[in-house]
Amino acid sequence: KLFFERSKRYLGDIFEACSLERAQTLFLLAVFCQGALKPHSCYMYSGMAIRSALAIGIPSLKGYESAPASALWWALYAHEVEMCASAGREATLREPSYYRIPLPYALAPNDPKQSLSEHMVALAHLLQELNQEASRMERQSLTTHNSMKSLDLDQRLLDWKSNLPRMLDLESVSLVEPEWLTKQKIVLTLRFYNARILIHRPFL
Repeated sequence: KLFFERSKRYLGDIFEACSLERAQTLFLLAVFCQGALKPHSCYMYSGMAIRSALAIGIPSLKGYESAPASALWWALYAHEVEMCASAGREATLREPSYYRIPLPYALAPNDPKQSLSEHMVALAHLLQELNQEASRMERQSLTTHNSMKSLDLDQRLLDWKSNLPRMLDLESVSLVEPEWLTKQKIVLTLRFYNARILIHRPFL
């Protein structure tokens, strides 16, 4: 909380000036609020981070700035979609193919740590459709058709999980894998189960 409050003071007027560092800071503030169980604040900070990134043209950056910009943009993208789906709010982002900035793994194909972004974005794209369907079903009666649609989405989620590379196999446990890989698998596992909860939430 100390660094959270200090970051807010140092940000200054985010409506008058934008930069990569300010967008990164707003994103970290959003992640902090998510962990602190402050969904509204998380939603607002994430939205401001997205706006800041768009204002400086991050989705279209090329050259030496593209690597940190790509890492920020696609992390923001996955976080925004997941957070909106969890909160029952509509994400304003378009599908991934709309944005021209390459994924981090495309800029650093020899760095295995960067492969996570591809799978996070794929899951986010699925969550966008899931959120739209869940919102529609909540406004309607729970019919057999809606149940079948949920099962279809659940199967697509399972397909996403089965298509993960062996390195990111969520079922495997190893005491010798690097720490960064263990953390990536934990994040993917949590998001996978959170997505399943969202799929079947209208029937609970």
